[in-house]
Amino acid sequence: MQQDRKDEILYKGKRYPCRIVDVPDAGSVVVSVESLESALFGPSGEMDKEAEAIDNTIFFYVDDPDIWLPDEELAAIVAKCL
Repeated sequence: MQQDRKDEILYKGKRYPCRIVDVPDAGSVVVSVESLESALFGPSGEMDKEAEAIDNTIFFYVDDPDIWLPDEELAAIVAKCL
């Protein structure tokens, strides 16, 4: 795992966006995209140690286009699913 900047995660040579947002009743959390979640679990559904370490840093995964929503809207999506 390599987190070059706080807004992306590098996994197996591909960069995935992530954001830190303030969610009511959860605080500041890291949100990333479902394409990263899919890559972490892979076709077998099992994670290697690197994937597990990354997954442990992500609070919630959203549809890929939703990662670009304004903070308030992104936080509302996460809060709705808690």
